[in-house]
Amino acid sequence: MLYLRMGGHIFPMRDGEIALGRSSQCEVVLVDGRASRRHALIRISGGQATIEDLGSRNGVLVDGMQVMEPMTLLLGSRITIGSTNLVVVDTPGTAGDTADDVARMRRKTRDSAAATEPGDVFGGLLNQCAKDLDAGRVSDAEFSITNLLMSLKAGVERGANIDPKFFELATELASLLAEQTGDHDWLDRAIELHRVGSRVLGPGALRRIEAGDVRPDPTVLAEYVEEVSARPLALEERERLERVSRLSQGH
Repeated sequence: MLYLRMGGHIFPMRDGEIALGRSSQCEVVLVDGRASRRHALIRISGGQATIEDLGSRNGVLVDGMQVMEPMTLLLGSRITIGSTNLVVVDTPGTAGDTADDVARMRRKTRDSAAATEPGDVFGGLLNQCAKDLDAGRVSDAEFSITNLLMSLKAGVERGANIDPKFFELATELASLLAEQTGDHDWLDRAIELHRVGSRVLGPGALRRIEAGDVRPDPTVLAEYVEEVSARPLALEERERLERVSRLSQGH
């Protein structure tokens, strides 16, 4: 059997139909402002699956190709609806990758927080975010990451000298939360933080976003690239910014 993976969620592709869209009546509910209420339909019969666009405003892509008529889905096919990505996989265990990443980030943020000065607000918030994700407390994690991103942004706006590792780790945590919830808004907020701070995404955060099923809004990425590219950049920063630019173009 094949499965449909959206972030940390797995949907069995049994014979029948799977509707995708913002409506709560859909089998796969998309938390995406660019998705229609009933956006697309997957039909499965005898192990064969096809997807069709239900006349949506923003269309459907499969492996970067516009769906103009029912298109066959294969193992590894990547479906893009708005800023949401779904992948056809052959084992429900694929979702466990997210849990492994959460555990890795939990260790990483714990070590970083321990290395900060006592009372460092950013280190404490990072550690709390990782704890919430590690325990599966998604609502608490959303609250923690909101506080973290807002605190970092406020620090940037008042001219505080903030260690770049906090931006890197905050973005990786936002990416993990986006994977678990299927909501790209968390990544949009992290990109906005970098735009306000005129910072190029760090290598770890960029790799995490490139490898994820949920991507930031292309418009948010494009605005970020345009603004940050206006300042002097080192060669390595310029190369990373070019990779972000490719993401904004759907590559």
